Amino acid sequence: MLKQGSIEERILNRSVIKHIKKQGSHLVAGAMVGQDFGAHTCSASGGQDMDGACAASVFVTADGVAADPALAWTKAMNNFACSGGFLQGARVVMMVSPRTKETAIKRFMETFCALALSDHTYILGGHTQVDVAVIEPRFVVIMFGMAGGYRPDIQKIGVGCDIVMVDVTAKLGTALITQKKKEELRSRFAESYIKEMELGVNGYRVDSYAKLAAGQGAFYMHDISCGGLYGALWQLSVRIGKGIEIFHNQIPIRQETIELCEFYGINPYQLDGTGGLLVVISGAETFLESMAKLGVEAAVIGRVTEDQDKKIQINDTDIRYLTLVSGDEIYKVLDAV
Repeated sequence: MLKQGSIEERILNRSVIKHIKKQGSHLVAGAMVGQDFGAHTCSASGGQDMDGACAASVFVTADGVAADPALAWTKAMNNFACSGGFLQGARVVMMVSPRTKETAIKRFMETFCALALSDHTYILGGHTQVDVAVIEPRFVVIMFGMAGGYRPDIQKIGVGCDIVMVDVTAKLGTALITQKKKEELRSRFAESYIKEMELGVNGYRVDSYAKLAAGQGAFYMHDISCGGLYGALWQLSVRIGKGIEIFHNQIPIRQETIELCEFYGINPYQLDGTGGLLVVISGAETFLESMAKLGVEAAVIGRVTEDQDKKIQINDTDIRYLTLVSGDEIYKVLDAV
């Protein structure tokens, strides 16, 4: 039986990615593990645009899925941000049950329109469908835009490059569980502590961090989302084609998150980390200083290694290895995200 959350990598590779065939020479970034967006040159057949001139522009697209309109938009924006591109529009897909009221659909669209206005972009259509198989509303947001001056460059990543984590572990997962399980949590924690666990209701966008990283020489960026930090680190290693060594005691994590996860018996490093960003860069000092000026926590949590191992250095003597992350720990507590 499949687990809730992102599909297992082995199934993704053999049953999804394997069947996507590359056609033509226009593909810049296609479907693969650890690739947050897709990109191809904007040209008609023959490598020319509609006017017959050479088309040098690169078209970028990324998506996000969630049970909440704002979260679906955020996840799509975070994926798009890792391309360094310029957003030009979005399409919205809403899947609702027959029990959904029209007032709710109107409210969903008001949220999407407000988000588009805030991001100075347009909703370029989409699809709304009522389906008896849908228990709770589900939203898909697809972002479209053009590549900018920054382009991820995997080939430049060498042994010793820093792996930086921006923001804290399991940021969204901690907040969602806290918001939806307050009564259970009150049996263990004080009300003031529960408020600290919530981490607020905003602050899950990484586009401002990604923009700074792109301007300061980042070779690769990957947002942390479903599957948590460990899932994102595994995908990072697969995508860059090199090993990684992670220093566990350098990973930013809040005490509130640790205690919440202990309460439910789940792994915080495999809990939805939307709001966090991984950056591979050579010499992270300037970037860390920029994050500090913004008041955002960031740390070098590891480095790129010569072998293909995915090591977690727990302490001076204890070394563990990342394994494939299946699903997300949040589904052990909540039914939908």
